Amino acid sequence: MGALQSAEAGNALDDLRQRVSMKPLLLCALEGLNQPMATNIVPWLSPWAAIGLAIIMLLAIGFHVRRHESVAVPVILFLLAAFVVFGRFSYWT
Repeated sequence: MGALQSAEAGNALDDLRQRVSMKPLLLCALEGLNQPMATNIVPWLSPWAAIGLAIIMLLAIGFHVRRHESVAVPVILFLLAAFVVFGRFSYWT
């Protein structure tokens, strides 16, 4: 029973480590989306940051599907990134 509890604790620590390590990456990606257009410094960088975030979210969807977890958050973030890509690269803006 002790080994089972130890394995569960190890899995919980791995999950915590993965979640904590992804937050700075996502925050940097969001800053990469907002700051270039807000400050008008290299505004062409914003759509490319959105493309990078969309690719990361597609990989996250695959990761969560393999682990049989909810894919709601990565799908929502992918759709938001795709919306930004469409908005920044469209001819109407």
